[in-house]
Amino acid sequence: MYHRVKGCVCYIQRENEKALHHFLKTYDINSGILKADAQISASIGSVYMLLGNPHRAIQHLERTLTEAGIERIQHLRARILSCLTQCYRYTGEYTKAKKVGEEAHTHYKSICDDLFTGKALSQIGHVHRYSGDFEEALNYYNQALVYSKDAYFDYVGTLLRKAICLRKTKKNALAKEALDECLAVANANKISTMDIDVQYHLMTISNAESADFIQKEAIPFFINYSGQGKFTALNICRELEAHYKAKGATKKVLEVSAIIRDIYETIIYSGS
Repeated sequence: MYHRVKGCVCYIQRENEKALHHFLKTYDINSGILKADAQISASIGSVYMLLGNPHRAIQHLERTLTEAGIERIQHLRARILSCLTQCYRYTGEYTKAKKVGEEAHTHYKSICDDLFTGKALSQIGHVHRYSGDFEEALNYYNQALVYSKDAYFDYVGTLLRKAICLRKTKKNALAKEALDECLAVANANKISTMDIDVQYHLMTISNAESADFIQKEAIPFFINYSGQGKFTALNICRELEAHYKAKGATKKVLEVSAIIRDIYETIIYSGS
């Protein structure tokens, strides 16, 4: 019981490595019997995802779904499906991500859980964005914003991703409007603005000062921020690398390529 409670406390406090330690201890005490503790097994998968290790997360989450007999625990099943949506997105398994994301969305909508309905819609939007279908991503983000208008943290996150899609589809004026709203809500609620700041700089990446900010400040910030921050850093690196390639700045391309390689290594070997 001690490790279960301690793990939950650490999870709430976002001390993810400590949470994983205690959840794994609980799992060992229960001899890894999934039917005895599907909740803990799902939590282990969730923490692995937060630590930036989607492959280990998928192992736990898929096994929990298939072996734990949770068909009648629909809310836990939906939670696992939502987590798998993110993990499959990170591993590039977009078809799987869309499928489980839609299933999670159907569940949350059926029980009128607006907060998690919005989260599920936003997650599906992320999958479409990662796969390059920006218009479909915008469709899901617009739906998600309706459900998350009273949850400012989720609202800012979804609106920010909407701004990214608008920028990607060359709708820069609308992208800036969305970013301006993000910044206002974030400042009013004391939310970190680095996510927003880097998007402003990506809009002006042809300016040397913006490119320097992205490479010297934004990318290191996200690499060091959290496990999932590595994936944000990776996406930013790809855009910066493409910018330098278009300019023919070979030395800069090599610098960013080295950062990308290092990020991939940490993703592959994290938690292994």
